[in-house]
Parts: sequence; C-alpha cells; structure tokens
Amino acid sequence: MDEEIVKRHINILNEMTECIEERLSCAVVNKVDDLYDTEFDVVVRHININRGTSNYQIAFNWSGFIEEHSKKMPVHMIVDIHNAICGVYLKGILDELMEERSIDNQTN
Repeated sequence: MDEEIVKRHINILNEMTECIEERLSCAVVNKVDDLYDTEFDVVVRHININRGTSNYQIAFNWSGFIEEHSKKMPVHMIVDIHNAICGVYLKGILDELMEERSIDNQTN
C-alpha cells in the first residue's frame, strides 16, 4: 500500500478513535496500535478500553468495519463504539459533503 494512503487511513482512524473516546463516558481508551493487514490491504486500529477493573479490546478499519472484539465485551459497548464510528464520525463527513454541495448549488 502506498505510504500516502496509509497516512490517510491512520488520520481517519485517529478521528474515529477521538469519537469513540468522546462517546464512551464510562470507559477509557488506554492503548492504541495500528497493524497493516496485508491480506486485505488495510490498516486496522486495535484499541484497549479500560472500564473499571475490566479491559476490552476491539479492532476496526478506516471504513468503520469492526474486525474483532473481546468476547466478554458488553454488547452495549460494541453498539456505542459502532455508533461513534458510524453515527458520529461518518455522519459528520456526510453532513460536510451535503453542506459543500449546498454552497456549490447556491453559487451556480
């Protein structure tokens, strides 16, 4: 994979991780690792989440696909993470695009 594309993936993953940290008020992201998946040619973000005495791991890629997660991770936490990725981050991108199109239509 081209180095520039890897940087883009990591930038997107950083923004997604920020959304997750803001959304998970009852937990703390305390470790972040990025691994390159050669089979699918994608960077996968692995994060460790601490919630009191429990630690959970989850991995996702730049498109929001959750690759894996701890078996004991509460379902509501997986849903919160998914919502942070899709409902907050990706919706924000869509809203920005719609606003740009609206501005373009007004100037034409």
